[in-house]
Formats: sequence, structure tokens, C-alpha cells
Amino acid sequence: MASDICQRSAAKHLVRETRPVANKRGQRFLGIVARIAINRTGLRRLIRASYYTAVNEHEEFQPLRPLVDWMQYNGWNTVTKPTREFITDEGQRKIKGNMNVELTVDAIALAPHIDHVVLFSGDQNFLPLVRHLQTTGIRVSVVSSIKTNPQMVADDLRRQADAFIELDSLRDSIGRPQNVASAA
Repeated sequence: MASDICQRSAAKHLVRETRPVANKRGQRFLGIVARIAINRTGLRRLIRASYYTAVNEHEEFQPLRPLVDWMQYNGWNTVTKPTREFITDEGQRKIKGNMNVELTVDAIALAPHIDHVVLFSGDQNFLPLVRHLQTTGIRVSVVSSIKTNPQMVADDLRRQADAFIELDSLRDSIGRPQNVASAA
């Protein structure tokens, strides 16, 4: 889950990173996120790009760890917590790692200082957060997809948002370039 936050400010197109950008690729990626947030939603200034995820620290190979490390190194605010493992009544092993509360608490804490939140999630559990932010005068844009089967965004969340951005419409901006040879 990612959340981009815009501060009440007249400055235009300024990206403030939480730490120096490590390489051109990282700088380009953070710049793309800033441009999407600014161009697609009318934001004035991106002040923070945050990524929320649970990591399974008990597994030897952690597929998310390289991504989280790269994001931290390239200026993202990353919020992680360990997953929890439990056994269901049917004897199945389940791993749980939900970051909704962390994202919600951070958004409410920042609410007095921002005027726009861009939420990259379609989870209906964020509907109360969106409503709360809107009652304080904050615009909320949701980035997710209705083109998948099943849809990645809850209809109520999509309708409540001040703006909905179809994730597929960002393909040219954030997707990997198609190899001409493999496309043929």
C-alpha cells in the first residue's frame, strides 16, 4: 500500500525526499510518483511517499525485503511490521499482516498539515478514513483498478473518493517498457 501526501503550500512541482536519492533510477521512480500525484490530482507539492507492508521475518527468503530496502534507500518513507502466523481451526497455517491501522493513524496525524491524500489501495476498510479526511476538508484520490477480475477497488471506496485514477491508465508512466522483439 502506498500513500502520497501533499502539504498546504503554494510551491509547485517540488519533491522533498526524506533522504538523498541513491541513484538515477530511484530518482526517476520517485519523480514519476510525484508527477502522477501532481498531474493527475492537481496536487501542488508532494511531501512524502510512503509504502506500508508486512514482512515475514521467519522466512529465509523474503521477496519484499529487496523492494523495501530499495525504497528506503531512494527516499520513500517505508513502514513495516512483522507478519503473524497462526493455525486455523481446520489446521491450516495462515500468515497475517495488515497495515491498515498504521496507514490510518499516520494519515489522521498528518491531516492538519495536508490538503490532499492519494491512496494506492482499493480496500473498503479505508472507507471510514476517506470519509474522515473529507470531513476535515482534505481531498482524497484513490488509485486502483476496476479493469481486473475481480475488481481491485471496492465500489463504495471508489465512489466516495474525490477522484479515482485507474491504475491501468498509468501503465505508460510507471510500467516497464515493452521489448519490441517480444511484443511481435
